[in-house]
Amino acid sequence: MTEVPAQSTRARSIFQTTGALAVAVLSALTWFGWLGWDHEYQADGSGPYQAWQVAGCVLTLIVIMFGAVQLGVLPLSAAAAMTLAFTAAFSVTASEDESGLWAVGALMIFISLASASVLVGFLSLHLRHRRLRGRRR
Repeated sequence: MTEVPAQSTRARSIFQTTGALAVAVLSALTWFGWLGWDHEYQADGSGPYQAWQVAGCVLTLIVIMFGAVQLGVLPLSAAAAMTLAFTAAFSVTASEDESGLWAVGALMIFISLASASVLVGFLSLHLRHRRLRGRRR
């Protein structure tokens, strides 16, 4: 068994923590940038958001997750940070809703984003391993 120097273990721990925090901040900013500012309900039944807003938000979250994992952040850490931060950002703005249904929305976002971010994270990890394996040849 090889001993890992304490410095490299500490450096990796700091990197993972910083990476997860960066994912969390970027995820919350994604909510506010794409969806959090729009409070006008659409009469066509689509809710308060236009399709382009949701598509932009989803693509931004995919890019954040993919980039974080490609840089070396662990997929589960990045997925947890993304899910918690995005759901919290949603909850801050949605809790102003008088119907009380924001909690149902928060639960739906939490479950779907947790599932999707773990999937994207591990697909990104697979691509990262393939890319790194190709460099060694």
